Amino acid sequence: MLCLILSLLCQKSLVAQTENTSTLAAAKVKQIEHPNIKTQNTFRINSKKLEFSPTYYQNGIIYVTLGKEGQKIDGNIGVPFFELFYAELDGEGMPSNPQPFSAKVNSITHEGPSTFNFTEDIIYYTSNSASKNTKGKKTMKVFEAKKGTDDWENSQALPFNSDEYTTMHPTLAANGQRLYFASNRPGGYGETDIYYVENNGAGWGEPINLGPSVNTNKREAFPFIHESGMLFFSSEGHGSIGGYDIFAVNTYEKELEEIIHLGLPFNTESADFGLILNPTGTQGYFTSARYGGLGQDDIYLFDAPNGLFAKAAPTSELANVTVVEEADGAVIDNAGVYIFEKNKSGLFGEEDLYEVVLEGKADNQDEMEVRFVMKKEVGEPNFYTNQKGMIETTLAANQEYLLLVTKKGYANKELRYSTFGQPSPMEIKIPLSTKKCAAISGMVQDEKTGVPIANAKIFIKSNCDGTTQFVSTDATGKYEQCLPFGCDYILGAEKDGFNIGNTTVSTKNLTDDKLQKNMLLSPNGRPFVGVQNSLAKGSIIVLENVYYDFNKSAIRAGAAEELDALVTLMQEYPSMEVELMAHTDARGDAAYNRSLSRERALSAKDYLSRKGIAAERIKARGMGEVAIRNHCENGVECSDKEHEYNRRTEVRISKLSGTIGVRYSGK
Repeated sequence: MLCLILSLLCQKSLVAQTENTSTLAAAKVKQIEHPNIKTQNTFRINSKKLEFSPTYYQNGIIYVTLGKEGQKIDGNIGVPFFELFYAELDGEGMPSNPQPFSAKVNSITHEGPSTFNFTEDIIYYTSNSASKNTKGKKTMKVFEAKKGTDDWENSQALPFNSDEYTTMHPTLAANGQRLYFASNRPGGYGETDIYYVENNGAGWGEPINLGPSVNTNKREAFPFIHESGMLFFSSEGHGSIGGYDIFAVNTYEKELEEIIHLGLPFNTESADFGLILNPTGTQGYFTSARYGGLGQDDIYLFDAPNGLFAKAAPTSELANVTVVEEADGAVIDNAGVYIFEKNKSGLFGEEDLYEVVLEGKADNQDEMEVRFVMKKEVGEPNFYTNQKGMIETTLAANQEYLLLVTKKGYANKELRYSTFGQPSPMEIKIPLSTKKCAAISGMVQDEKTGVPIANAKIFIKSNCDGTTQFVSTDATGKYEQCLPFGCDYILGAEKDGFNIGNTTVSTKNLTDDKLQKNMLLSPNGRPFVGVQNSLAKGSIIVLENVYYDFNKSAIRAGAAEELDALVTLMQEYPSMEVELMAHTDARGDAAYNRSLSRERALSAKDYLSRKGIAAERIKARGMGEVAIRNHCENGVECSDKEHEYNRRTEVRISKLSGTIGVRYSGK
């Protein structure tokens, strides 16, 4: 059914390409087979219709399928227009719960294969042109759209498109500087060729044909550029065994002389195309019309435990990190440098560097929040700077890092750094400012029993300018704050049920930049009223930062840190059972919002289950818009930020043996 997919091209080519037959050279084709690779039909999203050309996005894949029955029909092919759908992946990589990707991108015409930039806030996708060309036909073009607050916005055709020929199937290199695509533009070698354009920061340049080693006098289409530099594409040439076959070429080879035919199990006597591969090369998807599928074209999942190919590009790059004085740029030696790589949970470094913190919310004493907090003691630095203030190391290509620099007498400095598109060696300069305050820490305890007092409010008043700082003790009764040098301070602590305690502290003439001050509070005999000290059955934890796209139930990638913290908490307390209650804002129909919120609650439940929490410990409820937290009811004009405040997931503890300590949020 590939003629449906390439409907405009399956008629005769709209533009007769200039066939460079004189320069066509037989490429050196190496055929390989992968006997240890397992393929599976993605049966949860495939249908009797066509599903094809997946691309990675967030926690799932975007793919192309026919619109629903009853929607507008394309008179040329007699079926609904193609649309982009999104499906979230389970822990094994199997996609499920398909839903339309975007109301803005999915239009009244065809949408086809797509690709995203690294931060996934720009999409490049295939769609029909708005107008007909001189032959009365609408060509395919590559469009760009940017992610807005609620949906994709500002969709526009890229400058190298034309009404007179087709441009389609974009795929973007990891550094965002090169975009590959297929086209039947004049001057090619066959019916459609693979091209690329480069972006030098000022916009896209002129298309460049990949040449006769890749392109033949037949069709080449459906390119995918992998982080390794391997370009996968589909071709009817190069001795294909069944219409379109899947091939690969190493773009880091200067001449692109050797073309790799993927062989079994990827290529069959049927059409096989549209392969994508994860960054590690161990799992991916492709499209096939092979026998045994559910429909005309199906998407298949494959696992390659040993990797599909050896890395074509360097896996790491040299990096020179220099630590300097912020004031004058002088180098700083013997500074400790920690380097944390971003992991799949969105945290920097391993999870054992973090502790799960339950905090009472300052604005609502009946609610709590759970989150990861990096421990204050994270071990020895990975490096110390030399006399030139430098360290030399390697950083993985196409990765994000957190660099933490410490030095006595200086304020700690954190720097987030991405290696995407960076030259080698990378030159990273980190300025440190001299420390302008002393770290004061201590513990607040019950004077009679010596028991630490959690959630005590600490106030620190400066005798220099009269300002007062506030901080609270954690679950172990400890506090910490930074005080400017050269002043005397009044230090106080208060807590319901205790008399207020006062003392003094000074940062004048310090020989160190640290102070220790403990305080004892005497009970006053009055009953405690205030922020709850523990989590028990019936307690509510609010997950504010589990984000969903507007009108979507899938959790955004990197937006599930609080759910990961909840996983850790439930692993630590195996008796805990929870009820997930998802809330929407008031926009849209109430019945639709109930349905959407239920899907979101189920998505959160699935996420916890994939992380190892037994499904029977979790119930999911969709609350819709029944519990709006601010004034943004139906008909009330509100900002996007105000609406977002109402979109949250609440966790009600339905069962728990014992209690869990909670600290007061001093944020």
